[in-house]
Amino acid sequence: MADVGVKGSEIQSRRQHEQSTWLFLVTLAILVPLALWIAQIPFWQEMGLVSSLIVLAAILSRREDLAALRGSDEVFGLNPLHSSPEAVVVLDVSTGKFTDANQHALDLFKVNLQTLRELSPADVSPPIQPNGRASQRFAREKVNEALAGHSTVFEWTHMDSAGKIIPCEVRLMRMPDKNRQLVRGSILNLEREQVLYQRRKQLLAEEGQRTEELAALAIAGASIASSLDLDKVLQVVSRQVTNLLDVQMCLLSEWDPQSESFQVTAKHFNPLAMSAKNALTPQSMAGKLGGKKVISQSQPVQKRVAGENISRQEKDALANAGLSAILMLPLVVQGKSIGLVELQDTRAERSFSEHEIYLAQTLCHQAAVAIENARLFQATHRQLEELKLLQQVANAATEATDEDRLIRTVTQLIRQSLYPDNFGVLLLSRDEKNLYLHASYEADEEIKQQTIPVDKGLTGRVATSGK
Repeated sequence: MADVGVKGSEIQSRRQHEQSTWLFLVTLAILVPLALWIAQIPFWQEMGLVSSLIVLAAILSRREDLAALRGSDEVFGLNPLHSSPEAVVVLDVSTGKFTDANQHALDLFKVNLQTLRELSPADVSPPIQPNGRASQRFAREKVNEALAGHSTVFEWTHMDSAGKIIPCEVRLMRMPDKNRQLVRGSILNLEREQVLYQRRKQLLAEEGQRTEELAALAIAGASIASSLDLDKVLQVVSRQVTNLLDVQMCLLSEWDPQSESFQVTAKHFNPLAMSAKNALTPQSMAGKLGGKKVISQSQPVQKRVAGENISRQEKDALANAGLSAILMLPLVVQGKSIGLVELQDTRAERSFSEHEIYLAQTLCHQAAVAIENARLFQATHRQLEELKLLQQVANAATEATDEDRLIRTVTQLIRQSLYPDNFGVLLLSRDEKNLYLHASYEADEEIKQQTIPVDKGLTGRVATSGK
């Protein structure tokens, strides 16, 4: 193939030289007689005419040479044959052999150019085509159609030098030539095109999936950020993460840095991924599978029974819980881990890809911010309620006319605002030896009559120490 490229370059250079020479000779043939005529020299006029005829004869001879060169097989180094993106061959009908081909065709048949020039279309095809017709006769018919001036397109089965069958689409077209009958064949490898089509189809499907995931991520993020109610935010987070990654169970745990322990705050099951066979009672596995490492490093950790990065103890813990895979992700706000998300699954083939982990991390980041905002809102709301209560207690103290009425009013306010179950005030007896309940405490009379010695128990210690 390199020889063909070099030959084409040489021919192109030669053609440019011939064209420039031809223009020079034509100019010379015109100017020489004209100059002699103007000089009015009879002898030189006659010589000028003769020389002009000689020059014109040389020009015609060189043009015939160029025309012959254009018709030769060497010219194919200059036309689109070798720059075509598909396999292209040239067939000499009189010999029945190929005369030229580009590199794509040589790769298709797995031969070099010298070998291909010894072959016919039947030599690079199976004896019988899929339609039941003999390859040699069928090929001759299609070549004759092309010679008749028709642009012929048809399906054809080729065969390379190793005997591999190649389904193709062939387009035949006659090529102009004065001396030979040449047919150009463009060959489209349908097998390769099918592979490319499937690849394009796969890429489009993946792109569609990415778009759906981004849309789901946006919807999930909006749902998470739509509320400042902490309990609601926790439930929305667990549900959205479960649905986005098509996982069976999701648990959210709060991290207590003082006790270095996890407290489950929300759970969610995916009914579409669960069945009666694999239904389980969810339990946090963070304490047994390195949850503290996830918190300290703020990095997700995946554990699978069939995985490699799992110890015997961790594998036994997963098996005992009836799980096949788990993904733990930290909830991080401003560089600080506030909790953990556990995605659990019982399906043996389940594993979390890097893309799924990335999606889960993105959603967990949004969730952590929403949870922290809900906590801050809850704390601020509680502070406002406490300030409001203190103001009400202060107002009640200024309005009360006696101690009994003040205690009753304050007890009612605190019970309504902070402790809806019950709230009571213990008073010190006159002898300062016992504590007794004020009548505003809602309980049976038997309980109200009970007293607590000041030198016993936690309540007595608080009363005597004032702390």
